[in-house]
Amino acid sequence: RNYKSIHIVTSDNRTILSYPAGSETDAYHLPSYDSLTFLDFVIDRECKEYKLGIYLPVYTNAGKREKSASVIFIIDLFSKFYPLVESFPFKTESGEFILVKRDQDSVRFLSPLRFNKAAPYTLSLSIHRSELPAAKAIKGTRGYFEGKDYRGVNVLSYICEIKGTPWFLIAKMDTNEVFKNLYD
Repeated sequence: RNYKSIHIVTSDNRTILSYPAGSETDAYHLPSYDSLTFLDFVIDRECKEYKLGIYLPVYTNAGKREKSASVIFIIDLFSKFYPLVESFPFKTESGEFILVKRDQDSVRFLSPLRFNKAAPYTLSLSIHRSELPAAKAIKGTRGYFEGKDYRGVNVLSYICEIKGTPWFLIAKMDTNEVFKNLYD
């Protein structure tokens, strides 16, 4: 099972079917979207639940675009989503993928960090730190970037936008490790 729960919701936001039965969609305020949409992360630290919603509208008359319902998929971030973000394609001492988004004048780190054991979504740094790859992502930099990560360590990074979301994915590795591997 890849989803924590699945819900069918009418166009007036009434839940008509949930699996498993009794599960809730209350954490999401459900505006009407016209296409597949990733809803934002919902973090409940008290219950230790980290969830992500995916919204899929269902149309009864595709020609007239009459929406009859929506399907909401709720993903448990720790069991399904974060393991994908945390996996690196080869053995590395410092490499990691980081998921971030803008949060006012800060960059919010959404995924678990390899060298910071604080819970996801708790670390935020200023978008005015010009050496920070995450801040550069928010300001429009894409592709390769050399700077300093959240630890202040020199890193080589690759920055990309995740289309259809407010998120950015950064792959990074300490510069020392990159060059060590080149010369070994």
